[in-house]
Amino acid sequence: MFSPQGHQGVNIKGYFAWALGDNYEFCKGFTVRFGLSYVTWTDLNDRNLKKSGKWYQSFINGTTKNPAKQDFCPPNLSFQNQKKKLSDA
Repeated sequence: MFSPQGHQGVNIKGYFAWALGDNYEFCKGFTVRFGLSYVTWTDLNDRNLKKSGKWYQSFINGTTKNPAKQDFCPPNLSFQNQKKKLSDA
């Protein structure tokens, strides 16, 4: 799996996108842009994929230079704990 800089030995199992497009951040308004695509606030239909969006697209399509290992997701999800069951979550 792709190993980001500064992970300091953390066992990273996967990635997810926080936001597909720039959106409203409660503390910062529209000034912070952290989506995978730029949103033009004067024309909400105008979206341009950022470099991060292009990387994520190739990552999930399996065409990135650093493909993820497929063995991190077991075929049957199970949760065993003496105190809780998966159905209790």
